[in-house]
Amino acid sequence: MDYLFEKCGFRDVMARIWRYKIFILIVTALFVILGIGISAMKSSGQSTLEREGNWIATASYLTEDQAATAEGDRSIQFAATVAGVLGSDYARYQINEILLQAFTKEDIIKYAGLSVPADEYSSSSLTDLYEVKTTSNTPIFTITIKAKDEQFVNAALKACTATLEQSVQSLSEASIKLIGETTEQTMETVSAAYTPKKMIIAAFGILGLGLSLLVTLFMAMFFPTVNRKEDFALYGVPVLGELPIAKGGENHG
Repeated sequence: MDYLFEKCGFRDVMARIWRYKIFILIVTALFVILGIGISAMKSSGQSTLEREGNWIATASYLTEDQAATAEGDRSIQFAATVAGVLGSDYARYQINEILLQAFTKEDIIKYAGLSVPADEYSSSSLTDLYEVKTTSNTPIFTITIKAKDEQFVNAALKACTATLEQSVQSLSEASIKLIGETTEQTMETVSAAYTPKKMIIAAFGILGLGLSLLVTLFMAMFFPTVNRKEDFALYGVPVLGELPIAKGGENHG
């Protein structure tokens, strides 16, 4: 490298690199494209996959009000009232006490997907564990629970229904009837679409840039050009004079 700069000069080397900048850019771009192609080949064996998701347990109830009208208006209103019971602090406390008989706080936090440390856990942490929805214009409501463990999701559903049935017993002329109960595991579809591997692409880009620069420096070292009058001294050629470069269409001839 010292020989290169001694023979051609730093300015000559930079001039040569600048002169062949298009060549350097093209070679670098070609290597980047090659890197994208290789990364695509490495990813071509992947396809759309399915993986196990959460466990979902549901229980549907029909509300019955002995004093309901023929249209069932009071039963529909009662369904909304009962659905709201599970949203109370009292209900969450009861559900939590039932769960703690079978699971530790750490297990509840883990299976319910909660984001609270064990020392801050309380019954109020169960706010998002279950969801209660009423069916429009019908005396039916549904409890839905999502969790990461089958045993836990079933235990949580039983805790909800036990708390609910206990609360309903205190209400006169009304009852609830279980009309459907399911437990299933969801399957999440994972798309393994082609994603270029950045490290491969970056490596090929750097390789292309490095090779193009080496070729350019090689040409500057072994095929030097005369860029100024001082360069003639390298070959022992005397300089009689120097003509300025024509610019802007001017004729200096």
